[in-house]
Amino acid sequence: MITGFIKKVFITILLSIPFFFVSYSQSIRKEKCEKFSEAISTGILKKKLKNHDDSIAILRCLYLKLSDTLYNNPSNIENALNLVNRIVRKESSLAVKQSGVDIYISILMRNPSNHTYNAILQLQKFDKNCYDSVDIRLLANYIENVKSSIKELVLAAGALNDSLLKNKIKGKLSDETLKKSDKWAIHLALARMGEQESIEYLKERVNSLQLNSNVVDYIYKDLIYTRQKVLYDIIVEKIFSDEKLCESSNPDSEVSILCGYRILELIAPYIDGFPIKALPSGDLNVESYENALITAREWFLNNQMNYQIIKN
Repeated sequence: MITGFIKKVFITILLSIPFFFVSYSQSIRKEKCEKFSEAISTGILKKKLKNHDDSIAILRCLYLKLSDTLYNNPSNIENALNLVNRIVRKESSLAVKQSGVDIYISILMRNPSNHTYNAILQLQKFDKNCYDSVDIRLLANYIENVKSSIKELVLAAGALNDSLLKNKIKGKLSDETLKKSDKWAIHLALARMGEQESIEYLKERVNSLQLNSNVVDYIYKDLIYTRQKVLYDIIVEKIFSDEKLCESSNPDSEVSILCGYRILELIAPYIDGFPIKALPSGDLNVESYENALITAREWFLNNQMNYQIIKN
């Protein structure tokens, strides 16, 4: 009798252990989130985060908040996202970056959301290794049904070079209501993913354009995104043009300049081993643009246009 009673007590204790630990872990998480509650609601960290673990902890709390559809005060959401931006930008840890991706994708899942566009722009800043399979699947489902911010979304997804995303992006081309700018962006994304039809589509259209400032600033800049050599070749060939067809970057000057100068600023960060480097501002890190153009022309000729593109 006593033995049976002891067994029942023992079994009851064993069964309660998992619930105890779940409850205990939830209380710890709640306590940590309460610690950051003011920062989450205001977007201001009064105290510097002590370490990497604190960064992860507050991002997890932010994720819980922003995943809750009842948390719908626009000002609070904006403050929370500003805080996410600052933490993710400051930290180099992969775990922090991955947490940031999770949060921005959770914003896409909020329907409707006034913060979708900004979340997509933030997603464009992350490397592929910051996305896990769940992120990819959620993003693919979102692409399939989305009707706004298509351009920014497909460009973010195209850089991830995932087959599921590729199929979803490709499927958008059948939408007859697509804006021309969205269709162009879809072909850019597919070209980035190596889709030959889209590469040819872009090549055909760009080859028919007359070189000028707008072509360099908008069309060629778009082609840089694709990381496809056949499209880069179109751009590189134009640095050999001696026609002054581009406007000066100096707003006070009406004198036309060689487009090659502007093109060098576009390609410099993406050509492996290129002798000319770009500054964070986008300007070339050179004393003379004239000499830089001569150097670039010689480099491409010496390499017989055989160069490698930096893919990231």
